[in-house]
Amino acid sequence: AYFRERELAVNALLQQAVIATDMGDFGAATSRYAQVAHLDPANTRASAGLQRVAVAERHWAALEQIQKLARAG
Repeated sequence: AYFRERELAVNALLQQAVIATDMGDFGAATSRYAQVAHLDPANTRASAGLQRVAVAERHWAALEQIQKLARAG
């Protein structure tokens, strides 16, 4: 029963993390992936998700910088 409950929790957290990433809420996504890693340290989706969030944050920051430069002329 414990493993089934953990699996359900992990899957729900992973789904929330994906949604948060898609919405640009990188803090929430990182938190959810970290929770998954805590519950299941061998979970490759959590480690890959954390890497995707880091890349998305860098891309988002670069886009914001480009927009600032474009507005400044």
